[in-house]
Amino acid sequence: MCSIGRVAGRAGSVVPMSNPVFALIGRAEYLTFERDGQARHEWVGGEIFAMTGGSARHNRISGRLFARLLPGAESNGCRAYVADMKVVTADFGYYPDVMVVCDPDMPGEYHEERPCLIAEVLSPSTADRDRREKKNAYLTIPTLAHLLLIRQDDTQIEHYFREPDGRWNHHQLGPDDDIVLRCPELRLPVMDLYIGLGLDPDQPAGRTPR
Repeated sequence: MCSIGRVAGRAGSVVPMSNPVFALIGRAEYLTFERDGQARHEWVGGEIFAMTGGSARHNRISGRLFARLLPGAESNGCRAYVADMKVVTADFGYYPDVMVVCDPDMPGEYHEERPCLIAEVLSPSTADRDRREKKNAYLTIPTLAHLLLIRQDDTQIEHYFREPDGRWNHHQLGPDDDIVLRCPELRLPVMDLYIGLGLDPDQPAGRTPR
């Protein structure tokens, strides 16, 4: 196992370690550290950052999105993941809340490199970082076609999508809109992700319509 200099909390706080050695680590060391470790960490700029757990609402939104994406992904030979699969490039390693990969070549059992869709459910402690650092990093992935930043405190979704000429475009979606995807092919009402969460004025929290 590699010697890790420090582990920083996802919101930026540093978690002390015994006998710390403040050294940066490379991609191969990070992959080994994650494979052999008990906890999950993200890797940026040679440093690793410990991840904290999500709220019930966070998990319900990401789980609902995963459930909607899974049939279309699998029917087209793609792979869909929720929470525990990381995407790793030469510069960073993150655990997206939801990810779809349609590249037939899988680089390893514990990570992916060429996703076509990534979704992050924004938490109060990480929303600013997700909108800046992680968004900018994700948009450098050549195969990525869609990035969804999903708010959990109201029914708003930021949808970044790649145009046919390679340029990135952006739509701000609200409760009356649909999420239109091509990886996999899907049109999903925004409110389908928020059922039973108390954000629909016509639907009390905790009750799912029949």
